[in-house]
Amino acid sequence: MGLDGLALQLLNGPLVAGRLSAAAGAYARLTDAELVERLWLAAFARLPKDAEKQKALGHLKRKAGDRADAVRDLVFAVLNTREFLLQH
Repeated sequence: MGLDGLALQLLNGPLVAGRLSAAAGAYARLTDAELVERLWLAAFARLPKDAEKQKALGHLKRKAGDRADAVRDLVFAVLNTREFLLQH
């Protein structure tokens, strides 16, 4: 798979969609703060910076009516950061 194929897979491939749904389930029982910290540790091997944490918590709060969707959005955003892509 070339770089173009990899980019498309990251944006809308079935593997990523399945993992995002699994992540929403795995993080379902955590508080928002616990979720953000564990996600950052899993993705970046570090805790979130204060600004990152506040932005992530704000997103989860704004979409509190559909937490699973909010978690999928957050995980998708983290997976598509330059920091994540360069580490994995």
